[in-house]
Amino acid sequence: MLHENKNAIRLITIGEVCEKIRVKKSWLYERMKNDPDFPKKVKVGGSTRFVEQEVDNWIVKCIDESR
Repeated sequence: MLHENKNAIRLITIGEVCEKIRVKKSWLYERMKNDPDFPKKVKVGGSTRFVEQEVDNWIVKCIDESR
């Protein structure tokens, strides 16, 4: 389960993910395609979103692995 409090779930756009980790969309698309640890996208209507907490967890994992 992602969250015990479902009201806390926040979906963010591809642009917001790029902004959060300071990368270009091309880099993000490459991660989405080739990195099995990268957070999975969520389709909402015709839009692609990410669960913000999953992105944050991935960032923390990257930091931990780099140290």
